[in-house]
Amino acid sequence: MFNKNHIIQYLQARHLSDGGYFFARVTPSSALDTMCAVETLKLLNSKQIPISEIMRFFKNEDKEGNLKCISSLFFAVQTYKALKIDISEFKKYSPFILENTTNKNIFKKKKFKAKAETKFLLSDNSVNTLYLDLVEGEVKDLYYLTFLCKNFNINEANQNIIDFILSLENTDGGFGNIKGSELSTTYYALKILKKLNYPLVKLKKTINFLKRQIERANYLEEYFWAVESFILLKISIPRQSSLLSFLIACQKGNGGFARSQFIGIANIEQTYQAVTILKHLEKYDLPLFE
Repeated sequence: MFNKNHIIQYLQARHLSDGGYFFARVTPSSALDTMCAVETLKLLNSKQIPISEIMRFFKNEDKEGNLKCISSLFFAVQTYKALKIDISEFKKYSPFILENTTNKNIFKKKKFKAKAETKFLLSDNSVNTLYLDLVEGEVKDLYYLTFLCKNFNINEANQNIIDFILSLENTDGGFGNIKGSELSTTYYALKILKKLNYPLVKLKKTINFLKRQIERANYLEEYFWAVESFILLKISIPRQSSLLSFLIACQKGNGGFARSQFIGIANIEQTYQAVTILKHLEKYDLPLFE
């Protein structure tokens, strides 16, 4: 149904001269796209991952000072871990990571301040990209920070992180502060609690919240957040046939995936999201890959 080689070729065509990947096929490469490309190639069991070139890209990012950023450092470390490369060269960033555990901006509850003439957009979040970006990033950087802390044995902020995440938990079992529970915030909150081995109290409510969210999902990233959350909670993925039909519609002629059938061009991040979902669905004995 899905041709592995076609997807791999899509990614290979976006491997650039600086050693990394970028969906637009112009240098400089993107650290996020490079991580997503590597993760996707690993999921597809590709034997053609240019490890030395990818390392060259991140070493140059390090040299240029581009890794002194929580997200970029996360992308570098995650890529090395996916490739089973020793991450000790990034240990020099431990003071920077520790410093960010007291960063008030990471622990600050986000708010959306819409102008009067744009408030109507809140009724249709699919067109309000400012709102979407804010919601997706509500605790994403905190997840990156948590991941880095765990990898470099920095435990000083564990309880503060847990307390902050729990402060975002709502009565419906979801997480979010900006406009109530949001799927993306719930996904990252679950990832953080799992990383810190913290048990979820409102498990049934959270599962029901996720089931409602996947029913109304319109975009690939929403399905990804929902499916990954179900996997974290060890719950069977619902709506498998409709999910598969959606993914078929999202794949473009070049082998990559876009965020929906009608919106956006194929990009590496959402190709990673699609392949991740497909690999989960494959466990249900569905013949997905040629």
